[in-house]
Amino acid sequence: MPKVFPKARLISRRDITPDLVIMRFEPDIHYPFVPGQYCTIGINDTYRPYSIASSPDKPYLELFIRLVKDGEFTPILWQLRVGDKVTLLPKAKGIFTFEERFENQVMIATGTGISPYVSIIRHYFRSRPLVYAPRNFYVFHGVSYQDEFGYDDELRNISPDFTYIPTVSRPEETRNTGWQGYGKRINRFTRWLLINHGIEPDNSIIYLCGNPKMLKDLSKKLPARAFLRRLKRTFDPHGYEIKKESFWVEPKNKPRS
Repeated sequence: MPKVFPKARLISRRDITPDLVIMRFEPDIHYPFVPGQYCTIGINDTYRPYSIASSPDKPYLELFIRLVKDGEFTPILWQLRVGDKVTLLPKAKGIFTFEERFENQVMIATGTGISPYVSIIRHYFRSRPLVYAPRNFYVFHGVSYQDEFGYDDELRNISPDFTYIPTVSRPEETRNTGWQGYGKRINRFTRWLLINHGIEPDNSIIYLCGNPKMLKDLSKKLPARAFLRRLKRTFDPHGYEIKKESFWVEPKNKPRS
């Protein structure tokens, strides 16, 4: 007898662009998770994991999803309307979670890799006690086009303890006409951002989430002797504390479809 999994009902969808959507699903079951974890949803016995963007105190799971036009899953997911249901594996998973002991929380993302940070940030700023050890949050978010951020309005207005820096990697293209922010790939000027904000390795953690090329590049640069020297730091063999999560695995180069 096949195993029966719980369901989750689509209660809202916000189409950011033709190939980016924010969906909220209401599970049939109590669904506890730690901010930063992911859930796995399925349609017709095909399953995909997605990082959760909502805070655990909400009765829904919010997912920020990119359409993979030749994928097996997202073209079907894109046809869902409010009221439709997906299968939900009963447990959230993942260890890409908040490390509160660090004073400086640096979160670097590409595309939908912003999702786990949104969950962490929402939960932290809603649930922190009145008396607490403050944490400095820096979110660096890179996308191709200015209409792809998804959460930029929310993140710009979180808290005085919070710095949000969005960047587009293709500033010269027509779709980015009028963009007045940074215009290069996020990993190309991470060192400058760290210097500009005075974020040194001591008591800092850098989270990396999204495109595996960005993760690979920064995973090499951040602990490097030359990189730390440019920060005018005495060489620390450990460099920055780094925590990372890739949204797909090379060389297949296939996102969560």
